Amino acid sequence: STATRQLARGFSRAARRYDREASVQRTIASETMALIREATSLPKFAESPQSILEIGCGTGFLTSELVEGYPAAELDICDVAQGMIDSTREHLGGRASLRCYVGDVRQLKLDRQYDLVVSSSAVHWIEPAAELFALVRELLSPGGTCVFSAMIAGTLAELRTLRAEIAPNKPLRSELPSLVGLRNAVSASGLIVHSCFDRTFSARAADSRALLRSVSGLGFSTGQCFGPQRPLNRTELDELCRQYDERYALATGGVGATYSSCFIICSKAEPA
Repeated sequence: STATRQLARGFSRAARRYDREASVQRTIASETMALIREATSLPKFAESPQSILEIGCGTGFLTSELVEGYPAAELDICDVAQGMIDSTREHLGGRASLRCYVGDVRQLKLDRQYDLVVSSSAVHWIEPAAELFALVRELLSPGGTCVFSAMIAGTLAELRTLRAEIAPNKPLRSELPSLVGLRNAVSASGLIVHSCFDRTFSARAADSRALLRSVSGLGFSTGQCFGPQRPLNRTELDELCRQYDERYALATGGVGATYSSCFIICSKAEPA
């Protein structure tokens, strides 16, 4: 689709900057891995998962931890952006044998089922969510587990609020999904939800313009979730930056921003 192609181009351009800007996403990947370890310590995993699919690998934050945590597993990774796949390969430095797929996971012709399907800070880009989780159910082996984190509504709330005040006639395309919406999409697919919660993370930037550069580097100015229907003009942008620097200044210096993420563990039922 046009939206997927825009997203792929945006993330390929951002791949080199992503690691520098994505401190929150790195933290979320580590917390996602902690949940994966929790899920795979359950009695049904008599041994470590033998096959893993990661959806939206980015530059490899979670991939690196999967390689270290499950060295014997066959690991497949995918991302819409070739630049992200290339960065992941570079970061791993040949430490792992991976099957890498470039493209929307819904369009890939994956030829197997997996014990474990995982994703960190990526599935919020895939709409509709119900379509994605129906596919995840197909890709999971009977009894298989899916663990994922995703950005949800509330992310960059400060920026969204101020932008709406300054340019109410220039709305963003759409909102990020809600925790309830994602949980409902998972349940509607037939997957069984075992754990579902959200967390808020704080980020700091030197000033509002540095924050906007970071947001761009993370892809939030691309695609359907945050891309503007009409961009701000210079006067509006200057006013947004001036007000942001005043309203969201931190006592320790710089400005703050909020990211909201949900974490979900779910599984495919064993055959009756």
